[in-house]
Amino acid sequence: GALLKDFAGNVLAAVAAYDAGEAEVALWRNQCFSQEPDELYTKIGTRETRDYVRRVLAGRGEYEELY
Repeated sequence: GALLKDFAGNVLAAVAAYDAGEAEVALWRNQCFSQEPDELYTKIGTRETRDYVRRVLAGRGEYEELY
């Protein structure tokens, strides 16, 4: 919840920060030209974090469908 607040509700940024740290996400966000989540995803600097974000967001989508 705190990361969602820190990143103004941006779920992708909050999930990435949970895995890689807030400082890393701040660096990646500075490389973005827009606020689009898809662009931030392409700026994530490690494959591990990209995979983590993809898995978490996929799971979130499944839970939304169920509940």
